[in-house]
Amino acid sequence: MSGGPREGHVLSQEVKRLATTRRPTLKDVAQAAGVSTTTASVVLNDRRDGVRVPDATRRRVQQTAEDLGYRPNILARSLRTQKT
Repeated sequence: MSGGPREGHVLSQEVKRLATTRRPTLKDVAQAAGVSTTTASVVLNDRRDGVRVPDATRRRVQQTAEDLGYRPNILARSLRTQKT
C-alpha cells in the first residue's frame, strides 16, 4: 500500500518556507500532515471526546508539529475561550 505524497513524512517546500518566515499555525500543521484542521486540533490538544484518530495519524500530526516548531498561541486561545 502506497502512502502517497506523505510517505516518509517529507514536508513540502511551501510548508518549509512558511515555517521559516513566520510562526506556524494549526492550519499549517494540518496541511503538512495531510489532515483536517479539526483532526490536528484534536490531536494537539489531546482531546479524545468522541473523536477517534488512528494512532498512525496521531503520530504523523505530532511529528509534523514538532518538525515545524508549532507552539499553541496562548493569547489566541484565551481570546477564543474568554479565559485568562
